[in-house]
Amino acid sequence: MESPSDRMDAAIALKASGSLAVIADDGLELTYADLVTRVDDFAGRIPRRSVVMVLTTRRLPALVGVIACLSRDLVLLPVDAGLDADRVKRLVDGYRPDFLWRPDGGGYVLDDLRGSRGDRPDPHPDLALLLSTSGSTGHPKMVRISGANVRANAAAIASCLGLVPSDRYISTLPLDHTYGISMVTASLQAGAAILVTERTPVQREFWEFFRQAGASVMGGVPYSYEMLRRLGFLRRQLPSLRVLSAAGGKWPDGLQREFAAYAAREGKSLVLMYGQSEATALMASLSADRAAERIGSIGTGCGGRLRLVGDGREEIVAPGVTGEIVFSGPGVSLGYAESGADLARGDERGGSLASGDLAKYDEDGFLYVVGRRRHALEERIEDVVLARKELGRGHVLVHDHHDRTAHDELVVDRIADELQRLVERDVARRDRRNRRKAVGRTRGFAAFGVGREVIGLLLLGRLLLDCALRRLE
Repeated sequence: MESPSDRMDAAIALKASGSLAVIADDGLELTYADLVTRVDDFAGRIPRRSVVMVLTTRRLPALVGVIACLSRDLVLLPVDAGLDADRVKRLVDGYRPDFLWRPDGGGYVLDDLRGSRGDRPDPHPDLALLLSTSGSTGHPKMVRISGANVRANAAAIASCLGLVPSDRYISTLPLDHTYGISMVTASLQAGAAILVTERTPVQREFWEFFRQAGASVMGGVPYSYEMLRRLGFLRRQLPSLRVLSAAGGKWPDGLQREFAAYAAREGKSLVLMYGQSEATALMASLSADRAAERIGSIGTGCGGRLRLVGDGREEIVAPGVTGEIVFSGPGVSLGYAESGADLARGDERGGSLASGDLAKYDEDGFLYVVGRRRHALEERIEDVVLARKELGRGHVLVHDHHDRTAHDELVVDRIADELQRLVERDVARRDRRNRRKAVGRTRGFAAFGVGREVIGLLLLGRLLLDCALRRLE
C-alpha cells in the first residue's frame, strides 16, 4: 500500500528504512521508519490541504511538524516561535491558518483554528509552503512556493553539496528561514541524518554534541560565519566536518579568503551559494574547488539557468558588462501572498525571476554581484537577525589557545557597530535631517549611560520599522 509520504503531490517523500534520520542531543535517535511513524501521527489529526502554521524552534517536535506538512500534502507556514504574541496574532489574522502547532511547556500542542478561517479560500493545489520574503524580516509578505519548487530545490542543494546518506547535518539555522528549511529537505532528499539541538554555537555543549554525533555538514549565512570566526572556529579541530555551506548575500572578500584557507588546510569543502526565497533558495553556487581562487564571486547558475539582462532586457554575455540577474528554473516560486486571500492564486512567474541584483561576468563566466536594484540594507539586516537567532542571544565566547571559553563581549555589541554604520549610511543617503536625529539619539543614550547592547537593539528595531514602512510606500 502506498504511504502518504510517497505521493507525488507531496513536497518531499519519506521512505521508511532503518537508516538514521534524526539524532537529538538528549540521546534520542530516530530511523527513517521512526520518523515516518511520528509524521503519520501528526498528519493523522489534520485534513489534507490544510494550512498549518508551525511556530518553529530548534526542538524535535518543530522539525517533525515541518517535515509532516511537507511530506503529507499540507500547506506549511513556518513562523519563528520567538516572535512576540502580537506579531504572531497579526500573522494568524492575516493568513487565517487552519491549525497552529506551537510550543507549550516542554512539548508542543496543536490548536484547531478552523472556526476563525472565515471566507479564506482553499489553497491552490500546487501550494506547499509560505516563506517570508528575502529581506522582509518582520513583514507579513510571504513567498508562495509549490511542492515542485521544494523538490527541485532540495535536489539541487543536495547535488551542489554532494550530500550522501552517511552525512549528518547539524541544524542551527531557523526552520522559518529559506536556507534553514532547504538544508532539512536537501538532507532528507539525500537520506542523510539531521542533528537536533537547542544549543547554539556560542555554547560549549553545542560543540560537544557536534563532535559526539559526528556532524559532517553545517550551514549558515555570511554574517553567521563572520561571527563563527570571532568565536575561534578557525582554530577548532572538527575531524567529522566535511562540508561548510553558506547561502544568502555576497561574502566579504577577507572572510571568504580566511574560510577558504581553513577548508584547504583542514581538507574540507567550502561551498558558497547565492539565492533568494523567491527562488526557494538556490540560484547559483561557487564550488569548493573555486572558493579560494574566485574571491567575491557567487559562481555560476545552479538548479536552473542564470543570465544577465540589460535595461532593454537584452541578454548580456560579454565580460565586465553590468546587468540584472534573471533566474529561470523549477525552483522559481509561484509569486507573493500578503493575506489568506492570496493563497488560492496560481503561478504568476512562469518559472522566471528577476532578482533585482546587478552583476557582471569575468572572463571565465563567473558572476560577481556589484549592486542592487533593491536596496541592500534589508538583506544585510536579515543576515544580522538570522545570525543572532542562529548563534543565540547570549554572549560571544572568545576561545584562547587551550580552547577554553570566556564571556568576553555581547553579540549585540558587534551588531550595534554594524547597525549604526548602516543607519548613518542609509539615512544620510535619504534624509540628512533624519541622520542627525539618529546619531543624536545614539550619543544621547551614551550620555545617559545606556549600554551599547540597548543601543543595538533600539537601532535594530528602528531599521526593521524603516524597512517595513518602505515596503508599504
